[in-house]
Amino acid sequence: MTSGAGRIGLIQTIKPKHVAKEFAIDSFGRLLKRAVAHITEGDYWSKAAQSALELADILRKASERHDCCTILDVLRGDDERMVKIIPEAALARLLELKPGHPNLSGIHNTESGPIAARLKRSLKPSGWLLMDADNPPGMPPELAVLSLSERLERLEKIVPGIAAAERVVMRSSSARVRQGNLPPGGPSHAYIRVNDASKIETLRIWMDVETQRQGLTFPSPRYSRETGEVIGHGSRTLVDLCVLVSGRLVFVAKPILTRSAVKAHYVVHDADVRIENEGGGVLDLSGIELPSQRALDELERITGSRITLTRQPGIDGQASLVLYEQGMLTLETMVEVRSQLRPCGAWLGELEVGRRLRCETPFRASQSEAALLRRTRSETFGDGCILHDVGTSTTHRLAPSPARAIGNLDAPADRPVALGVEETLVRATMGPDGAGLVWDWGWDFVGHLAVPKQHHLKIVHRIDDGPGVARLMKRLQRAGKALSFLVFAAGAQSS
Repeated sequence: MTSGAGRIGLIQTIKPKHVAKEFAIDSFGRLLKRAVAHITEGDYWSKAAQSALELADILRKASERHDCCTILDVLRGDDERMVKIIPEAALARLLELKPGHPNLSGIHNTESGPIAARLKRSLKPSGWLLMDADNPPGMPPELAVLSLSERLERLEKIVPGIAAAERVVMRSSSARVRQGNLPPGGPSHAYIRVNDASKIETLRIWMDVETQRQGLTFPSPRYSRETGEVIGHGSRTLVDLCVLVSGRLVFVAKPILTRSAVKAHYVVHDADVRIENEGGGVLDLSGIELPSQRALDELERITGSRITLTRQPGIDGQASLVLYEQGMLTLETMVEVRSQLRPCGAWLGELEVGRRLRCETPFRASQSEAALLRRTRSETFGDGCILHDVGTSTTHRLAPSPARAIGNLDAPADRPVALGVEETLVRATMGPDGAGLVWDWGWDFVGHLAVPKQHHLKIVHRIDDGPGVARLMKRLQRAGKALSFLVFAAGAQSS
């Protein structure tokens, strides 16, 4: 058991110039907020935060600056000196190592002073966690009106003691900005000290699973920045669980008002940093454990997503949790890369096996390109992919996708179903009264075809000898799937 470092990190930004959220008025008179997603370069140092009083003092000072954010961790090897933070790629070039190399972690002494990259494996938890009671899109009104303390009370049945523990609270940036004489909002950030910092990651996974099992979640839509249409959904609850991920930047800087906001008589209030439940003690996490397999199986029945948890050894000898999810990511999932929105399968068609593509995460609102899409290859399933969401520390595996159906697949199957990658040939093969499946993603990804349940495996005729189809047939036979297929490839003659 470890209570944490008892210190928190601060980063004064160099690039970009500030980390404050900017507020402006659009052409319709609406107040808009623009946030900084990440810091490219900055100066890091740590401050003692053994008590709520010490942490409150740090937050008050940071909340009156435009260029400073906090991080509820410290760099391993921290000796209270200032350390320059640079991107991992820049550090790799400087040390003549490849990105991802384990020797990039920690603080490195150079002629110009100590430097480091903000890597999860380089950080040690402070012993403080943040409960962020935000109101994401899609939140039901009866939940959105709940105060921070009311939300923590709702979470008591999942995390006993979370409502009673001593906490440092403060207003969010949005709550600090008000028009004219309107009063500021109440606190929505709660900093709580825990008795075992090594269990914060376990707590995040526990809360993610239990809030869904106990009906405390809702689907939050993600919108296209270009068209405004809904392009995906993610599960959200009463608080933002992403901030429990190690290394997360916490933006507490004083908001900036543009000229349009000032002209419309908006003002910035203080952060109202204060201590609640003084003397209430730390949050005891000794009863928090990873979800049981029974709980994960129940979650899969509720959501359709299968969660797999594994542990991998870290550089400090401590095992780190790795969370895999399968069910949310399909070839049809819309993925945004540099403001261009396309299906996941379209991006994969342009990637070589093993190559990675930085993208926006498709399952939550984000503008920081905090996800990586990588094409993979498996002897069982052929080509596929994984998508790693840095913000939630979750790796999404590709789930099966349905083919485009032509004709009535629900009708009694008195003839084979035609499966192909080209619609014209499928229609020609199936005949006027038949049924067919068009697989738009090509034979490389056919191992991820979701087979219609009512059909039976019976290879009536096969012209195509491509490896994709062969892998599909083997997978279906091993799984006991039953489908009648007349298989052909684009350009092949049917018979």
